[in-house]
Amino acid sequence: MKFRLAWLAVLATLALAGAVQAADDWKTYRYPQYGFAAEYPIPPKALDQKPEPQRVIRAIQYWSERDDVAFGVNATYFLHKIIAGQPPDKLIQNVIEGVRGSLKCSIRSQRALTFPGATAREVIFDKCPAPIAEAQERIFIAGDRLFQVMVLGKSGIVESSDTKRFLESFSLIAQ
Repeated sequence: MKFRLAWLAVLATLALAGAVQAADDWKTYRYPQYGFAAEYPIPPKALDQKPEPQRVIRAIQYWSERDDVAFGVNATYFLHKIIAGQPPDKLIQNVIEGVRGSLKCSIRSQRALTFPGATAREVIFDKCPAPIAEAQERIFIAGDRLFQVMVLGKSGIVESSDTKRFLESFSLIAQ
């Protein structure tokens, strides 16, 4: 009888451990219509953007939140004349300033990234007003498309393995 109870306790522990691990499973979501894939900790919700027809063909955001941290990708497909009118680095700098102003954060650092098929930069924002303390963003320009991959949350998220995992999971895919 004692052996059977011990075995049931082991099975219950293994079942509980499996449930906890399953709750932490990340999954890759592919959006060929927007040209990207990314790994999210929880299924993302789409937030369709209202494009400006004179500038944007289509735009969407996919956000997922877990433990007061938000993981998101914003994909914007511009009319060619809009993107072709400025160098990619200038466009990225304009995006950085727009995000900084919108979040009301300071820029802690920024650096160029090497990314196949895109011009890219990474920015870390801090000293943000509550409820956000920090944010890390990667901005990509690939042809007529702009991608913003961002993690927003509490202090310390920049050093988080989840932040690194999300940012590094982003990839361009064929439309």
